[in-house]
Amino acid sequence: MRHKHRHPQTSAKAGAMAWDPKSQAAALEAMRQRMKAESGDAPIVFLTPTTGEKMSEVITAFAKPFMESVKGKEAIDALIGLAVTVWNSVLLPENEAMEAFDAVLDSVSADAKPLFSALIVAMLERRESPEFANCVRMITYYELHERAGKFFVTVASTPDPAAPPPARQEPETFAIRAEEGNKPTP
Repeated sequence: MRHKHRHPQTSAKAGAMAWDPKSQAAALEAMRQRMKAESGDAPIVFLTPTTGEKMSEVITAFAKPFMESVKGKEAIDALIGLAVTVWNSVLLPENEAMEAFDAVLDSVSADAKPLFSALIVAMLERRESPEFANCVRMITYYELHERAGKFFVTVASTPDPAAPPPARQEPETFAIRAEEGNKPTP
C-alpha cells in the first residue's frame, strides 16, 4: 500500500474534518498527480463515486477517539497511518495483517512499542464494532493536510463492491490499481 506525501509539520490541534470545496479539489488533484508519479508504468483508474460514504470521513471517525491525546501534525499523521494499517488489516489474510503490524512495530522505538501494540489492539476492537465492521473498502492512499489550524484527510480507496458503477470516470476520491491485462471492475 502506498502511503502519503509528507507535508511540513505545523503545530495545530486536530479539528473538524470538513473544508472548502476549492481547497479539497486542489488537494485531490495534487494527490492524484503524486499517485500517478509513484505508480510508474502501472496504470491507475480514478472513478467518481455516486453513492456511499466518503472514506476520508470514515477513517477520520474511526481514528477520532485516539486523536484526543495526540498533538502536532507529525503525531496525527502517524496515528492516521496506523489507523489505515489497522483498517486494511481486517480485509487481508491473517499472515499479511500480521506482517503489516510487525512492520509498524519495527518502525517505532523500543519505548513506543507497548503504546503502539495497545493502539493496534484498541483499533482492532473498534474496527470490529457495528459502526465499521461492514465496510469492506480498502484505503490505498491517504494524505494529511492542515488548513486554518485544523487537519484534514484525503483518501483514495477501493470502491464499494455493492455500489452501482459511477456514471463518469473523473478523478475524485477512488483509485483502483489496474494490473496489466486486467480491467478494473467498478
